[in-house]
Amino acid sequence: MDKALTFCRIGLLLLLSAAGVISQPGGNIVDQTIAAAVKITYAASVYADIADEQVPLSDMEELIIDDTTVPLSGSYSGFAEFSAKLIELVNIERGKAGLSILTVSDLLITVAEVRAAELEEQYSHTRPDGRDWVTIRSDFNIPGRGAGENLNKNTATPESCMQSWINSPDHKANILMPEWNKVGVGIHEGSDGTLYWAMVFTD
Repeated sequence: MDKALTFCRIGLLLLLSAAGVISQPGGNIVDQTIAAAVKITYAASVYADIADEQVPLSDMEELIIDDTTVPLSGSYSGFAEFSAKLIELVNIERGKAGLSILTVSDLLITVAEVRAAELEEQYSHTRPDGRDWVTIRSDFNIPGRGAGENLNKNTATPESCMQSWINSPDHKANILMPEWNKVGVGIHEGSDGTLYWAMVFTD
């Protein structure tokens, strides 16, 4: 592995550890390979303040991805490690595009965890109570002028989740939005074992 990338990854892990993101792991141990063709249903949404109105810039879509024998870069003992790895992968993509890396926000982690849990009841940018997802900004007093959300389900690893987002123009645009500088990830395991992923971005 390139030395610069190695140091970047180590630095990110230290940062996440200091922020408490990868402490107290929990959840299920994941096998080193996956052998399944899965239907990945995902959604990306970006909102921007235009004339003091929240304007949606993208919509939900679906994609079939063949995840046959996807190697993992390491084993994971819980969702905290899943989240840390997914943020690492996002920042690697941003680095390739010459963008600044995203800083992990404890507030956005909480917000993303709420959104991930809501997805089991309603997998949509519309929340179970009928409100648009962006209303969570006022619920948690999130500062900033813009916010973005990537959603995913039916993926079992950070790598496969990231790959599905990179294969989607809307998701990739969200990941590579120059204005974003903070991020939080939430992962929720449904009653049937389905993993629901939510990543929230702000400026």
